[in-house]
Amino acid sequence: MDMAEGGGGKGPEIIIESKGASIGEIRKRAMANPVNPHQSLPHRRVEGPEGEEWAPWLVKNREEVDNIKNETLQVEIHSLARRPDVMVSKEVLQGSYDTIEGLVNRNEISETEGHHWQGKILMRYIEELEKEGKASTWEGLLNALPVSLGGAAVHAADEFVERFPGAVARWIKSRGWEKEARGTPPGGEGGPPEKPPEEPPKEDGRLPDNFKDLRKIIIDDETSEETRKKAMEKRDEMWKNFSERDQDHKAFVKDITQTYLNILGDSTWDEVYDNVKNFGINAENLALSTTGFLKPEEEGMLRAAFAGEALRIRKIGFEKRFKKRPSMVAGSPEDILWLKMHGESEGEEGLKFLEKRVQREAFFQLGVEPHDFVKTSLSKKKFRPESEQGTKESADVLTAAAEAMRSAAESQSRMTMGEYQIDVKRYEGKVEELRAFVREKLDAIENSNRDTLDFGNTYIVRGLEVSLGAIEKIDKGIAREARARLAVHDCSELIKQADGWIFREEEKVGHGYAIGSAAAEAQRRGHQLNREIVETFLKRELLPGLDVPRAWDLLQQLNHFDVSEDKDGNTVFDNQEYMKWVDRVVPKDDKDLRNKEGKLKPRTNVNFFRETNPIIEEAVRNLLIEEIARSESVDGNTPEERRENAKKSLQLAEKLSRATLEDSVFNRGDTVGNDQVAEIFGLKKWREARRSKGRIRGPQVHEDEIRGFGTSWLRWTQEDKQTKKFKGRQRERLPFRVDTQMNVDNLDISQIEDNWQFYCSVIMTRYKLLSGLLLDRKPKIAEMDKTFMQEAVVYFNTADAPENLRIEKMGPMQLRGLWAVGVIDMALADKDLDIGRKSIGTVLAEFINTLTREELSPEVGTFLTEITMEDIKRRLNFNRRLAKLAGQKALSAAFDKATRG
Repeated sequence: MDMAEGGGGKGPEIIIESKGASIGEIRKRAMANPVNPHQSLPHRRVEGPEGEEWAPWLVKNREEVDNIKNETLQVEIHSLARRPDVMVSKEVLQGSYDTIEGLVNRNEISETEGHHWQGKILMRYIEELEKEGKASTWEGLLNALPVSLGGAAVHAADEFVERFPGAVARWIKSRGWEKEARGTPPGGEGGPPEKPPEEPPKEDGRLPDNFKDLRKIIIDDETSEETRKKAMEKRDEMWKNFSERDQDHKAFVKDITQTYLNILGDSTWDEVYDNVKNFGINAENLALSTTGFLKPEEEGMLRAAFAGEALRIRKIGFEKRFKKRPSMVAGSPEDILWLKMHGESEGEEGLKFLEKRVQREAFFQLGVEPHDFVKTSLSKKKFRPESEQGTKESADVLTAAAEAMRSAAESQSRMTMGEYQIDVKRYEGKVEELRAFVREKLDAIENSNRDTLDFGNTYIVRGLEVSLGAIEKIDKGIAREARARLAVHDCSELIKQADGWIFREEEKVGHGYAIGSAAAEAQRRGHQLNREIVETFLKRELLPGLDVPRAWDLLQQLNHFDVSEDKDGNTVFDNQEYMKWVDRVVPKDDKDLRNKEGKLKPRTNVNFFRETNPIIEEAVRNLLIEEIARSESVDGNTPEERRENAKKSLQLAEKLSRATLEDSVFNRGDTVGNDQVAEIFGLKKWREARRSKGRIRGPQVHEDEIRGFGTSWLRWTQEDKQTKKFKGRQRERLPFRVDTQMNVDNLDISQIEDNWQFYCSVIMTRYKLLSGLLLDRKPKIAEMDKTFMQEAVVYFNTADAPENLRIEKMGPMQLRGLWAVGVIDMALADKDLDIGRKSIGTVLAEFINTLTREELSPEVGTFLTEITMEDIKRRLNFNRRLAKLAGQKALSAAFDKATRG
C-alpha cells in the first residue's frame, strides 16, 4: 500500500497563503473543509488539564511540555503544540526542526531528546507531503523533503518501515538489500522487515555489513578487543571504498577535505569542535541529497567520521591547554574551572573517557594537527602535520603530501565555486538583467535562514563575492546592494544563533555564539554592519523597486509600547497602534477576542513582535505587506510582483532589526524566549515577573525605581558622546530611548560610526556587568575599595552618563546613587554579613568614604558627592538602622561567649 493510500483519503485542502486573508476568511475556509475522520493523522484535539488544546501528534498534555527543561525547546514545542492545525505548514515544521537541530548541535540538549521531537515533526511533515501526493514512494519522499529532514528520514528508516511498510519495502528491495541483513519481513515482501536490535549484535563470528551496526560493536564496552579491532578494520575499509569508488566520490572527498581544512584555519578555540561536528552533519546531508551516492549500508559514516575528528581535535586541545596558560597546574582548582568553562565538567575522569572515545571513534585520517585552533595557516612554512606513522615517513614528506592535497582540493573548490560565479561580461549593457540575477542569488541565501558559511550557502556566497569587482564596473549600486544584503543577512543569522546570550559561560549553557562572539565572527568574515550598509537599507533610492524604510517604520509603529503603571505600581506595556491593526483583522462577531459591545478585549504587553496568536500574526503580516505594496517606491508590473517586492522589503527590515538588536527593544516586556538584552532594557518588568513567581530579583529598595537601561545599536549611535544629547532635539524626544519610535526620519545616518562590533562586544558586556552590580544581593562591601570603583565607573557612564562627570556625578536615571542605596541597604539588612574582624560600622564608614572622598581621577573626581550620600542616609534611616544592627551583633557575640563558657 502506498503512502498516499494509507491515509484513508485526501486530507482537507485549507489554503492559508492567500493574499490579504483575514482571520474571518481563514476560519470560513477551515469550516468549509471538514476533516476526514479516517485520515491517518488524528486532527481531534486533546484537552489539557486546564481546558487547553494540544496537538495530539506532538504532545499528550501540558505536563509533557512543562517537563521540558531547556527553555528554548520548551517555547518551541509549546508554540507548535498550540498552533492550529491549519497553521502547521511545512515551513513551520522545518523551522521547528531546524531550531531543535541547532540546540543539539550546540549541546544545549542531548541528541536523544532532540531526535524524540524531531521524529514527531518529521512524521507530521510526511503527512503534509502525503496530502500533496508527493510521498507515494520512498524516492518521492526523499526528493520532496528538505535536505536536513531528508538526512533524518534515512537515519530513522526503521521507524518508517512500520509507518509506511509498502513504500519502504520496495525501496529496500530496489537497493539490493539481502533479506537476512535486516530479517525476513513478516507476512512476505509487502510487510515491514524486522527492526534491528537496539543493542550491539552478539559476537557470532560474523561482522555486520552496515556502518551503524559496526559502530555499535566498536563503541560498546562489552566488545572484546579482538572483535573491536576487526570491526574497526572493516569500518576503515568501508571508508576507503567510499572515498575511492569513482571520480565523483574522489572529487567529493577532496572538496569536503578542503572545506574541513578551511574550517580549522578559520575557527577559534571555542568554535572548532562544534564547527567540525556540524560540518559532518552538513556533508552527510549533502551526500544523501544525491540518490544512490551514499549506499544504505554507508549511512551515518560521514557524520560519524567528522564527529570522531571533532573528538580528536577536542582531545588535542585539552592536552595543549597548558600552552595557553603556562602557570596552570593539572588538577588544580584553576585547571578544573578551565575544563568546566570549556565543557568538560568531569575533570580527569572526563578526559580519560574522551581519550577512549577518540581511540574508538576517530577514523577520518587526514594526517594534520591544528595548533591551538586559532586561525591556523595551512602553508608549508607555518603548518607541519605530525606523522601518524612514526619513523616510516618523515614530517617533511607528510607536509609535502598535505600541501599537494591542499592544492588539488583548492583546484576542485575553485571548479565547484565556478558553477556559481557570475559571468559578468554577458550582462554588459543589461543592468536590470544583472540586478535581477544577483537578487535571485541573494534571495536564495536569505530564504535559507542559514548564515553564509553554511554548507549550502558557502559556494554561492563565495562565487557572488568574487564577482563583485566586475559587477561594480557595470553598476556600483548592484554591488553595493549585494554587499549590504550579505552583511545584514549574516549578522542577523549570527545574532540569532547567539540566542539572546550576552554571557554564555556565566549561564553554563555551552560554548556557542554569544552576542559579542557572533559580532566578532561577522567582522572576521567582513560582514559587520556599518554606516554604508544601514544607509543602503534605509535610503529608498539605493534599493530600487523595494521600500525597506517604509517596512522599518511600520515595524517601529506596530512594536512601539506606551509604558505606564497600574494602580499597584506594576509596569504596563500598551500598544494602541498595534491594536488598531488587530481590530482590522478580527471579525466583529468574534466572541473570544471581543466583548459584548464588539470592542477588542484589552491585551497589554503584546505587540507585533510578541504576538502569540499565529492566526492574528499571519493576518496582520498580510496587512503589513499590502501597506508596503502601496508605496510608490515598490515596483512591479502586476499586483503579485508588487506584493513580492513588498514581502522582500519586510523581510530585509526584519533582518536589519534583528542584527541591530532592535528586536530586544520590541521584546522588553516579559520577554519571549531567552533575551538577556531585552531583560536589561526592561529591567523593571523583568523584576516584576520574578517577583510574581517568588524569585530573587535584587535589592527590593530600588526595585520600582529602575525601569531599565541601555539601548539598541542604531539608537546608541545617535548619541552625542559628550553630552548624551541628540543634536537638535530635546532630551524627552531622543530617538535612542527605548520607549520612543525610531523612524527613518529621526535617524541621523551621518552619526553612525563603524562600531557595531564594539557595541555588541564591549557595550553589551558593560550593560550586563552593570545589571549584575545593581541586582547583587550579597555585595562584598569590604572589598569595594577605590580600585573597584575605578573599574565600575565605566559601566555606569556607559548606561547613564551625567551631564558633567566632575560636578553632576549622576545621570538622568540616577543609577550610581540607586546602586549605592542597594548596597548599603543590603549591608544594613544582613546581620550575617561577612566583613571579617571589622565592625559593621567601620566597614560602612570606609565604603562611604570611598564613594564620596576618594578621587577616582582628576577629571572625574569622586564617585558620589557628599550631598548625595546624605540624601541616601536619610532615605535609608541609616544611623538608626546601623545602631540597631550593631546592637544585634553585640548581643549575638555576648550570647555566643556565654554559651561557650
